[in-house]
Order: sequence, then C-alpha cells, then structure tokens
Amino acid sequence: METKITKMSLSAWREYRGYSQKEIAEKINKTPSALSLYEHGKRPIPQPELDQLMKIYKCPYEMIAF
Repeated sequence: METKITKMSLSAWREYRGYSQKEIAEKINKTPSALSLYEHGKRPIPQPELDQLMKIYKCPYEMIAF
C-alpha cells in the first residue's frame, strides 16, 4: 500500500516540531518578524535559511508547501 505524502507549510512544520517563532528565528539568526514574513509568503526565503529550516524541521524540500 502506498503512503500518501502530505506537504505542510513552514509554520505547520515549526508547530509540528514544537518550536516557537522566537526559537527558530534565533536558530537561523533572523528576527521573529522576518520568520513570520517567510512563513506567510510575504518575503522570499534565502536559500541558506531554507536549508537551515529543512535541517531543523527534518523535512525535505518536497514536503514544504509554499
């Protein structure tokens, strides 16, 4: 039986892993407001930060809903 893969938003991944915006912002050296802009699609996410988020959330790019 095939497993269905469900994409999640960055904020959903953050919440799923039990982090606050402040905690993640500190980990990627950004402000919580900058992280919020990334999560709501109001600012493009620079590749280095996206790579960090995928590592922190333990999720591949294909599992993120942008």
